[in-house]
Amino acid sequence: NITSSTPQASPTQVKQPQTAPNTAISPKITILSPTTGTVIDSPAATVVIQLPLKTKIELLVNGKVINSNLVGRSELDEANQTVTQTWYGVPLQAGDNTIAARAIGGDPSLTSSVNLKVRGVPVKLSI
Repeated sequence: NITSSTPQASPTQVKQPQTAPNTAISPKITILSPTTGTVIDSPAATVVIQLPLKTKIELLVNGKVINSNLVGRSELDEANQTVTQTWYGVPLQAGDNTIAARAIGGDPSLTSSVNLKVRGVPVKLSI
């Protein structure tokens, strides 16, 4: 049994390095902040996104593309081949919002999204 297990492990180990470069080539886009379920008081948010190096993204709020001029900071992590972008003053609406980041041009499956709420202005205040 030990002899038959060893040859089965060898082909598997040979195949794993072949898939590892594919994983490295197509990592994911992650919205680090805000997180899903967040409730905020302001109609604007700071959005932090981690993406693969050399990937261009667009940020969408409720399906509308946000101006890339709102990227105020980009940090390069060469060791992990990622870039962390911080978008400032991303406009939101009162109520439910969906923030999404998606790759431009490359792999269309490179997307990430979060759902959050913005507290609205009280309609009526009773004392």
